[in-house]
Amino acid sequence: NSEEVPLPIQIALLGTDGVLLASDTSKLSTYHFKDGYVKTPEPQDKVILSTDGTLVAAWSDNMPSEKFVGAVLDVFGNHWRAKDSSLNQACFQGWEQEKKDRPDDARDCALIVANAREREIYRAEFWRDDNRGPRITRYGESLVRSGIRNGDEGNPACFFIHRYLPKELPVDTLVPWAAHYILMAGEINPYGVNGLA
Repeated sequence: NSEEVPLPIQIALLGTDGVLLASDTSKLSTYHFKDGYVKTPEPQDKVILSTDGTLVAAWSDNMPSEKFVGAVLDVFGNHWRAKDSSLNQACFQGWEQEKKDRPDDARDCALIVANAREREIYRAEFWRDDNRGPRITRYGESLVRSGIRNGDEGNPACFFIHRYLPKELPVDTLVPWAAHYILMAGEINPYGVNGLA
């Protein structure tokens, strides 16, 4: 048995010609060992593309199943810009199925979702606690310009982006900014943040 610890980190940045989503590529797992536990970082892809390649999601906190992330991408593909209540209801149904399919492994997680055709980002949070449904938050263009973070949000690596990022850059010019954020987050928290995608 293993249990992930919520330390992954991602950022979405808005360019003049699209949206950039960057993530670390590591999860921290806890394994039973003799009379105690051992924690070890392991490589893990966190970025998942929709089947048509127009949507992308990155997860943080605990690792959801690929089936669940695919279902969430389908929901956003069909309901982008829909009223929050219809997105919440569709995501709630998918999360309930995830908890049934993985009764011991469906734990709190958060997804950041980008659409190649839109200039906004969604963040979807899911909790194991049955009393709380998903929380879907839409971030419009003005907010995405300074970066939407997901995961280890207390990590101060975002300071450089928030302080110095120019407002009108194409996506290829944003790549070094996003890479700097993820890699500096790893310098600050080397045990929980590793790799770059």
